[in-house]
Amino acid sequence: MLKMGERVDQLYSQSVKIIQSAQVFSFSLDAVLLADFAMVHRRSKVVDLCAGNGAVGLF
Repeated sequence: MLKMGERVDQLYSQSVKIIQSAQVFSFSLDAVLLADFAMVHRRSKVVDLCAGNGAVGLF
């Protein structure tokens, strides 16, 4: 259930939906493009530092 001022955003993938508030930082197309650029191989370790709301890691 969404709280007042929240919305569900869905970009890039049909399976990933993120609830965002207009009151705080929201991800946008740049996060989607960065996620597409990243190459992660099986058994590799990935660190997501200072990534805003974590959208890149979800994608």
